[in-house]
Amino acid sequence: MSKIEFRLEQNEDEFLKSWRVTDFANKISELHYKHELLNEVRKRIKEGENPQNFFVFDKSFSIHRSYKYLGTHKLSSKNGVKNLYHLGVPIPLYSNSKIDAVRYIFDSFSRMYTKFNKETGEGQDKLDKNNLYFFVKEAMTSDEKIEIHKYQKYLNTYVSTIIKPKSQKKMRELVFEELKKLQVDYMNRYEIQKKMIEVEEEIKSTKTDSLSKRYDELVSKVPGLFGRSFINNKRPIVGVYNGESNSVEILCKNFIKQNVKEERQFDLKGISHNSPYVIVFLATYVLAQLFYQMYVNKIDRLQVQNEIVLDDIELVDEGYGEREEPNIEAEDVRNKTLILEVNRDRLKEVAVALEISKQQIELASIPLSVENTLIDIANSNINKMATNFDQNGFSNGSLYLEKTNQENSK
Repeated sequence: MSKIEFRLEQNEDEFLKSWRVTDFANKISELHYKHELLNEVRKRIKEGENPQNFFVFDKSFSIHRSYKYLGTHKLSSKNGVKNLYHLGVPIPLYSNSKIDAVRYIFDSFSRMYTKFNKETGEGQDKLDKNNLYFFVKEAMTSDEKIEIHKYQKYLNTYVSTIIKPKSQKKMRELVFEELKKLQVDYMNRYEIQKKMIEVEEEIKSTKTDSLSKRYDELVSKVPGLFGRSFINNKRPIVGVYNGESNSVEILCKNFIKQNVKEERQFDLKGISHNSPYVIVFLATYVLAQLFYQMYVNKIDRLQVQNEIVLDDIELVDEGYGEREEPNIEAEDVRNKTLILEVNRDRLKEVAVALEISKQQIELASIPLSVENTLIDIANSNINKMATNFDQNGFSNGSLYLEKTNQENSK
């Protein structure tokens, strides 16, 4: 796979402690991974994968774990379900009763595991994660309601045989309330998602103010948990469900595994401590796309700022006010804009900006909520990258690019 060498020069002689330089590079790496992940989801949807099959876990992956087992996990096996459970609670990109069933079982089991641990003594049996397979299998058998007979029986049996007698009544009541909440929450979400799908289908053919208002009301009842979890987690884990094989594939898994080489991985090549700081690293065109959009946004903001400065200059010239050295400020804005435009044009050659708009066009037929979620994630990546540059003196610095084993793009 062809990679690009990025060379970033700091725009001002600002001293950076080593931990700040490391943090700056780490954030680029994290956002590059997020954009690769987003790109993979978009690519799969373009190729025909149903948006309903994608989900994100509510936890980041740990850089201190090896994740040797990561890959394709069968929901028809004990180890497959248990391995997924250790990754977190799955949150679907779009309404999917199968993924929701797994989600609610995992979430409930995790709460019960914690609460039961407080009521059991040292050396006593804990809730057995191997049994999750049976609970998930049963829960996935129905769409409109979640089946939990085996799960309920297991928890009640555990209370009767493991929990200390003086705590059994309290724990039985706890189990009753937990399972009642699980069923109500699942059913409520199912009904709202069902109505959302109906309204989205109507909007496709005829978009009216009343439909838009109804849609917004439904969206407010079902928070965008996929987008929120993807954005807030430093290193999100995304999976795709295959109904035919009843299995889950973890996307971009080689980014996560410790001892496996990933061709697309961000690769820091060097940091120069001369004045100004220079950072060199390798990455794919996906990071070039992310940088490209970041510079486009920065240039747009500077142009607006420049227009405000010029308006102020005109007011001063007409005698409406006083402004110290307005021409110097305008010149500073113009100089910053020129540097950013050079960076943008260098990126345009490599990133192929048309690819960004092409992705948007080809995904135009997906559900509105999915489209909005993917756009929100992309914008979050861009804004966080811009903040990273601003905070470390690279905001208006120079960027040089070179395609590895290809012609220099400078």
